[in-house]
Amino acid sequence: TSSASSTTSDAAAQTTQRPASTNPFGFGIPSWDHPMGTESNGRDMLAVLIVGAPRSLRIGLIAAGIGMLVGIILGFTAGFVGGRVDNVIRTISDAVITIPSLAVLIVISAYVRQVSVENMALLLALFAWPGPTRLIRAQVLTMRERGYVQMARLSGASTFDIMFKEMMPNLLPYLASSFTGNVSGA
Repeated sequence: TSSASSTTSDAAAQTTQRPASTNPFGFGIPSWDHPMGTESNGRDMLAVLIVGAPRSLRIGLIAAGIGMLVGIILGFTAGFVGGRVDNVIRTISDAVITIPSLAVLIVISAYVRQVSVENMALLLALFAWPGPTRLIRAQVLTMRERGYVQMARLSGASTFDIMFKEMMPNLLPYLASSFTGNVSGA
């Protein structure tokens, strides 16, 4: 009878709880011990976030770095060379932008059992380069007609010097904001 009475008291305790003190999603509600609550296995969500933050940041930095590097190369090439090269790079970057990256990443993760931080960053970098490419291309198209670039051309500066000594310092604010957006987006 003692087991029957304990079962009855457990059932009574469950039915008399206040609805506001239960979480409909099965997670532990926030408390002083667990400020963000607990997940379904009882782990503290704040601790999970603190442990996972360095990995997420590393993935974002690697993906954004690779995306920026590819974007700088392709953006300068498209904007400075122009013509058919510009059309090809612009068309490819526009096509990649239309691909739903989240869906592709979900499909890939369904087939790959073990994914390292570096591999995840490389997968995200596949979709991180079109934005910087378009941004740099647009800026280079306007900069190549400015006076200081024309003066560098007339003084005999090489294409490399014009791109990286004359144009790159003016692109740094755009690159910094694009990099920040890519890190948070990855």
